[in-house]
Amino acid sequence: MAELSDLLAPRLLGKWPAGMRVVVRRERPHPGAQLSQFEEGDGWRYQAFVTNTTTGHLAFLEARHRAHARVEDRIRHAKDSGLGRFPSR
Repeated sequence: MAELSDLLAPRLLGKWPAGMRVVVRRERPHPGAQLSQFEEGDGWRYQAFVTNTTTGHLAFLEARHRAHARVEDRIRHAKDSGLGRFPSR
């Protein structure tokens, strides 16, 4: 896991709000995963996320991101299964 904010700041992060951080992590892909040509080169899958949280260790930020991604995935599955058709105000 690494933070790339200092490497990307001059070109990419210049237009973003101050304090944005780019965090990248690599993981072993699960069996049968379809890898891009970039990922096939070394066999790792790379994931990046951006946050404006200025404090906190990278491990904490990454764990928080993964937990939030699981919640969003469950909401998407619930909507696909009919939850989106319930009446609400």
